[in-house]
This record gives sequence, structure tokens and C-alpha cells, in this order.
Amino acid sequence: MKECTMIVFTGFAYGGLSELSESEYISCSMGSTISGEIGVFGYKPSVLMDMLAGKRAEVGAKVGAYMRTFSGDCSPSDLETALQLVYKLFSTNVEARDEEVKLVMQMAEETIRAQERDPYTVFSNRVRELNYGNSFFFRPIRISDLKRVDPIRACEYFNDCFKDPSTFTVVIVGNIDPDVSLPLILQYLGGIPKPPEPVLHFSRDDLKGLPFKFPETIVREVVHSPMVEAQCSVQLAFPVLLKSASMIEEIHFIGFFE
Repeated sequence: MKECTMIVFTGFAYGGLSELSESEYISCSMGSTISGEIGVFGYKPSVLMDMLAGKRAEVGAKVGAYMRTFSGDCSPSDLETALQLVYKLFSTNVEARDEEVKLVMQMAEETIRAQERDPYTVFSNRVRELNYGNSFFFRPIRISDLKRVDPIRACEYFNDCFKDPSTFTVVIVGNIDPDVSLPLILQYLGGIPKPPEPVLHFSRDDLKGLPFKFPETIVREVVHSPMVEAQCSVQLAFPVLLKSASMIEEIHFIGFFE
């Protein structure tokens, strides 16, 4: 049996974008993108890349509909570096700066313009509109929406998502030496400052459902879009009812069909 040479870890907490009102959604949904360009670990991404040169340690963060997660992997010798990154994720207060915000908005606008030129985008946007009833959560972002983004609020929301360590469950697996790893875990994960009041503290049963309504009757629609070379794409969609007690497990099972 081949020996494991890596350590893999993930942390998750309930509560995500589904808790937001429609008026806040556009700004807060851009929080990860704007904060990522500024630097969620206390340094700009280019600077951090230089600092991590020669090390095998990587950490990423994600804000989803119902959960916030961080995950990463590292070599056993770089576990301390990886845990330091997690510590910095929770202790860094990302502040919106004009230069980085302007760059993110330019990149987002270019992405939207490129998508608008893509015939498949017309198809996929119509599919989402039919499946989700034109819900704001699933509605594609337009260039006009970017003008309504509040970068200060976006960064505040991202900071809140990774501020309270008491809401997170962490799993670590791999080539772990308990005598070496446990003191580091206690130092860097156990040492994350806890805010005086709970922040985004939810249980699974408290979560708001996403605001959408699946069609009650069969819908068949043909979408036409100008193309240089003719192509065809077909999508079939049907609702799946998940039970609360086994929802996460069933989501993984459904993913196997992809």
C-alpha cells in the first residue's frame, strides 16, 4: 500500500448566501472575489505566492448558498504554514481599497461581456430562468448590477463569514504525527480570536431555503441563438426532494449522476 504523503483538511460552518436579502445579495456575493484580490490572508496574492515559494501548502475559502468552507492540503513538513494561513484567514480584516476594487470590477465587466457574446450563455440563462422562476439568487449578473455593488459591504460580509471559529467544524486527515500536529493545531486553530458575540451562528435546521420555485407543469422550450457553426444542446431538469436528516449525503449521491 502506497504511503500517504499529504495532509488534507477542511472546515465548514452553516449559514451562507441564502440568508441575505435581495438588496444585499449583489454586494455580498462579490465579497469573495473582491476580498480575494485584496488578500484574505493579510497579503496580496502575488506577495503571498512569493512568500510560499518552495512550500507545499495551499488554503482556499468559499462562501456557498448554505455553508461557508475553507479547505486545503499540505505536506507534513508544511503543516504549520497551512495552519498559519487558516489563522490569518480568520484574523485578517479585509478592507476595500480603490485600486483592487477597480481591477475586480473591470475583470467582472470583461467576463460578463464575454459571456454575452457566447451563444451557450443565452441557452443556460434561459434554463436557469425557467428552473428557478427568475429568482435573484440564480439571475445572471449584468453590467448594470456591478454599479450597485458596495465594496465596503462586500468585504464586511466576507470578514464576518470567517470571523467566528466556534461555528466551524474542522476535519484533518492524512500523514499526521499526533505528537507534532496537535500542538500546532492547538496553537493556530485553538488560538484564533473569538469575537465577543456570535457571528453568523446557524444550525442546519435554521437555514433559509433559496428563494425559487420550480415549474409546476412540464415546460418544453427551444432557444435559438446565432452561431458561426451550428450546435445543439439539450437539458432535462426535474425536481429532487431531499430529506433534512440525510441531505448532505444525498447531495453527494446526486453528484455521482454528473
